Amino acid sequence: LLVVISAMFVGCKKTTANDNNDNNDSINPEDYSYLMAVMKLPDWKSDNYSIMFDTEKDSITSVELKINNEPVEVTHESYEGYYDSWYVNGLTFNENETYTFEVKINESKSVSNFSLKIPDLVTANWPDNLDLTQPINFTWTQAHNAMHQEFSGDAYNGETDESVDKYTILEPSDRSYTTPANWLPIDYPEYSFSIVSGNYHTDSNLIAMAIASDYMDYGYSKNKKNSIAKAKNIIRKFAKSIK
Repeated sequence: LLVVISAMFVGCKKTTANDNNDNNDSINPEDYSYLMAVMKLPDWKSDNYSIMFDTEKDSITSVELKINNEPVEVTHESYEGYYDSWYVNGLTFNENETYTFEVKINESKSVSNFSLKIPDLVTANWPDNLDLTQPINFTWTQAHNAMHQEFSGDAYNGETDESVDKYTILEPSDRSYTTPANWLPIDYPEYSFSIVSGNYHTDSNLIAMAIASDYMDYGYSKNKKNSIAKAKNIIRKFAKSIK
């Protein structure tokens, strides 16, 4: 599977990746230049990780990356009218271990140096069927707490291209969440739920994230999953929800 996604960088007050977040202001990804994410999704069917880069406002013309002081080649692929992506595939990380990263975008003199702890994988117990008119309890497991955790759900109607998207920020130690009755509209043909947990770093140019997630699609989308779109959605939603 070719992962044509983007790791994201964006700018804000600096936080350390493995300490409690001391930034009391909400992070707005649109204030940053770039985003970066280290992650893998359950349906990639691989033990390897990818790093994905993206931008909210400034075009990416080059990316230089080092992991634990070792240079790593970043792939660039561009298809006019479809996508422009910078990414690294096939990386191996150990869960609950910290790695150092050095990132330079667009040959800038400004280099981001930071560390990120790779979160343990998340495994959710998804219900076989949904009754959205009733509260639904979702549970999951994760060996260690990360800095930030959220539960999200969305409803989509392909015929009208209408969607409803919601998320709830949780305590890092939470391992369950109960959605209220009618949390999402009950008359949509497609639904998706996800639990996302991760660590992050922010500086004046970048939001860098190490993310673990599990998700389930219900309805028509269950037969037409798009891992690329799913990853982009997870990364952007996670970045916007960081406090």
